[in-house]
Parts: sequence; C-alpha cells; structure tokens
Amino acid sequence: MNRLDFMILKVLERENCTSHFHSMTLQEIMEMSKSCRTTTSRKIKKLREQGYVERGCGDWQAYTYYITEKGLKLSKSEEDLNFEMTYNGRRRIRNCK
Repeated sequence: MNRLDFMILKVLERENCTSHFHSMTLQEIMEMSKSCRTTTSRKIKKLREQGYVERGCGDWQAYTYYITEKGLKLSKSEEDLNFEMTYNGRRRIRNCK
C-alpha cells in the first residue's frame, strides 16, 4: 500500500462512502485525490482485489466504489501514524512514530 492508495481510502471514508448506495464514481475520486484516470483506475482495481474497496451501484454509465469494513479497519489503524491529508493533492506526515 502506498500513499495514493491510502489517500483513496481516506477520501471514501471522509465522504462516508461505506455502502452500495453511498459510493463515489471514479471521476469524483479522481477530483478529490488529484490523480489521473489511468492511475486512479489501476489503484481502485488493486484495492478491490485486496478487499479494501468494493463496487457500488451504477451511476448512469459509471461504476461507483465504496470502502469496505476491511478498508475502514486499515484506515483507522493508519490514523495512529498521525497522517494529515488534504484534498488539494498535497500530503504531509506529522509526528510519524
């Protein structure tokens, strides 16, 4: 797991995308994480294979995605590292243990 993977999980968590009907499109995730379509799509695929993200309900012609319980557990455990993340694509680490 790298920083962008973690950022995608945090975006889904912060936007309360935790169920089939409460989910975000790839485009929305891209805008929040400031990453390109190819990279975001590849990251989402990897996170789905690892069980951290699942596909939600369809939104017109787009898939949506939400964070799973496994993803929430990882996200919560990583908060102990005191990550401070912003939506403008800049990521800073404070007080790493």
